[in-house]
Amino acid sequence: MSEVGARNREVSFAPVSGRRQLGRACPKGVMAHIGYLQDLLEAETLRASGPLKGIPDRPAMLIISAPDRQKLDEIISEDPFAKEG
Repeated sequence: MSEVGARNREVSFAPVSGRRQLGRACPKGVMAHIGYLQDLLEAETLRASGPLKGIPDRPAMLIISAPDRQKLDEIISEDPFAKEG
């Protein structure tokens, strides 16, 4: 049995999209996003993250541990990049 199954947790995926124009991202916004991800890492909420290369607008994948979909949506909505749009 997988570790996820052994802990009796459900894994769900929530696609998140946002558009930023490359070259127009504010360094302040980038630093706020990085700080937010670091806070999530320290809280053991963010399990992994990274940009998806070769795709326009450079989206990223975040693997987040959350007790339910409502909390997941809350975590995503608080990311400075999500707030920026």
